[in-house]
Amino acid sequence: MNKTAFVISVVLTTFVLMSFGGIVYALRAPEAAPVTESVQETSVELAPTDDPSLAQTLLEREAIYQQRIAEANARLEQAQQQLAAQNALVGPQANSQVAVTQITPEQAALIRSAPLFFVASVAPDLAKGPGGVGPVNLSPKGGVRLHILSPTRVAYLDYPGSGNETARHALAGGPITIMVCAFDAEDAAIVRLFGKATVTPFAESPLAELLTQESTSELKAPRQVIEIEIEQTMTSCGYGVPVMTLVRERRPTDRNRKYKTRASAARLPGEHHADDGKRK
Repeated sequence: MNKTAFVISVVLTTFVLMSFGGIVYALRAPEAAPVTESVQETSVELAPTDDPSLAQTLLEREAIYQQRIAEANARLEQAQQQLAAQNALVGPQANSQVAVTQITPEQAALIRSAPLFFVASVAPDLAKGPGGVGPVNLSPKGGVRLHILSPTRVAYLDYPGSGNETARHALAGGPITIMVCAFDAEDAAIVRLFGKATVTPFAESPLAELLTQESTSELKAPRQVIEIEIEQTMTSCGYGVPVMTLVRERRPTDRNRKYKTRASAARLPGEHHADDGKRK
């Protein structure tokens, strides 16, 4: 009888240790599959025995086993709660960039209030422009509003400056992107408009009078109207944009050479200088 009891004790002890070891390994494995169900509690069937001390030992070991199962389930539940909390935080960030096919009312509000926007264009063949300038152009536009003609069309006045790359890219069929940023403290945002542009000389454009009324620039003589057919719009968080306040628009007397080298001060083909009475 004592030999039989000893064998039963060894078997049960091995089973308990192997089960507990498997649970610990599953909890510590770095790439373990998500656990969706709790570990099921099981009871150990005690073999008939006349030895009270052996029966007590088995009961104590089963109690320890059940306690460790309960602790494992508690840790699993806690981990699932932490994961759910992290997903709740990550969710909005993952959706902070929203793309649609036309200007939304929220985007329109930012566009109408923005004192500045940026225009990026590129040559479709990535060829360099006059004077060896690169195939991608990026320009700020201040003193003139981006006029919303419809949810899929915008237009703005273009003034003479350092070259005419936006028009060159548009005439070649290259894409154009408009970026509008919120600079106020309360609502960070960036709106981008993607599409294709058409260029019309100022004197020939039916939009010239409308756009001139919305201009706040002290600089004269716009050269052309750039109209954009929008294919897609996108709003992103804008946390990389600092909070700033508009002081005033630029004037011709603000022009100087402090930030220009001799090479960059040289005229590019088609460039007009301030002493020409044109916008730089």
